[in-house]
Amino acid sequence: ERTLRRALRRVWASLWTDAAAAERAWYGMDQGQAAMGILISTAFLDELAGGVAFTGNPLRPEAAEMVVNAQPGEASVMLPEEGAVPERDVLELAGGRVARIRREQASSLLPPGGQVLSDAQLFALGDLLLQVRERFAVDPEGEDPARIFLDLEFKLSPEGRLVFKQVRPFLAAPAEGRSPEGFVRLELPGEASGPDGEPRQALA
Repeated sequence: ERTLRRALRRVWASLWTDAAAAERAWYGMDQGQAAMGILISTAFLDELAGGVAFTGNPLRPEAAEMVVNAQPGEASVMLPEEGAVPERDVLELAGGRVARIRREQASSLLPPGGQVLSDAQLFALGDLLLQVRERFAVDPEGEDPARIFLDLEFKLSPEGRLVFKQVRPFLAAPAEGRSPEGFVRLELPGEASGPDGEPRQALA
C-alpha cells in the first residue's frame, strides 16, 4: 500500500492542506503563486548522526562563525521528541578555514561528556560547508548578503560518510529585531496569532 506513487501524491497534495493554506494566508502570500517541489533522497538505515548546519551564526550574523546542531542516530533536530536537546557546536573561522571549535551545548540524548560529532568530523564538516557556501549561488533579492546563510541538513552514514540531504537559503534577522533566544516576533495588523492559535515566531 505504501508505494512511491502514493507518497508522491500525498506530498504533492500537501500544498493545499488547510494548515498550509492558512499559513500562507497569515503571511499574506498570494495563494496562486504557491508551487510544490519534491525531493527524493536516499534513506539511511542505522545512521550514526544527523543534524542541521548553518554557514553563519543566526544569533551573530556579523561573526565569522558557522553553527552545527546534531543528534545521534536518527533522532531529529528539527522535530525533536519532548525534552530532547541537540548538540550545538560553533565553528570559528579564520583565514578562510575552520580555526577553532566552540562546544556550546551537549546533546541530552548522550551521557555526560558524550559528543555526537568528534572534532575531526566537525572540521571535515566545516570544510564541506565552506565549499558549498562558495559554490551555491543565492540571489539576495535586495537583502544584505551578509545576512544570507545556507541552511543544510546532513547525515552521517553508518560508514562515517557526511552527506548533505538539502541546502536552502536562510535570512538572519537584523540586529534590532533579534532576541537573545534567536527569534524575531512577527506582528501583523489585526493578527495576534498564527493559524494554530499560537503567537507566531520565526527562527532568526
